[in-house]
Amino acid sequence: MRLAMALDLRRCIGCGTCVIACKVNNLLPKGVRNIRLLDWEEGQYPFVKRRVLLVQCMHCENPPCVTVCPTGASYIDKGGVVRVDPNKCTGCKSCIMACPYGARTLLEKIEPYYGEPTPYDKLIEAKWTLNTIIKCDFCHDKIMPAIDKGMKPGVDPEATPYCVLSCPTNARIFGDLDDEESPIVQALRGRRYMVLREELGTQPKFFYLL
Repeated sequence: MRLAMALDLRRCIGCGTCVIACKVNNLLPKGVRNIRLLDWEEGQYPFVKRRVLLVQCMHCENPPCVTVCPTGASYIDKGGVVRVDPNKCTGCKSCIMACPYGARTLLEKIEPYYGEPTPYDKLIEAKWTLNTIIKCDFCHDKIMPAIDKGMKPGVDPEATPYCVLSCPTNARIFGDLDDEESPIVQALRGRRYMVLREELGTQPKFFYLL
């Protein structure tokens, strides 16, 4: 099983719903985003176009972040998902420097979103460990129990990441590259696609459909 994700650039409107769904459902601390929305303009007035690109962990098959980690905190888990073990992470930032996609954040402090801590803020504080790395893990704790029960990634909601489920235009596609009937295999077979920084040989498993 090789879990992967694709983003359909024809469908993505840059609304940021996936960014918010990831943040809320994964209890991400203030200042931390596992999905970044890059937004820029091209052209000159009055012929100006808005461009958007969503970037996150690419769950590379040859991840430099794993190679450089001195403690083994960054590792490849079941399904090829790149994860971080907070019990081993020392916050040395080696993986941040090694990642060519800017997909990792060092959690240096936890503070309330607004004023006094709310019950939501307390859940965040209980979940995360200071001075450790936070990154996308394809909602591993959500999807793996469902996959282990035989549910299909990208098909059954329980086995599908929150960002995919939340997308209003169905621009995100998830699945197993080793399953010929998986939604992502069907999408990649029928469309041209690209990966970011292909020349680095990291072999990303996050694809952009053209």
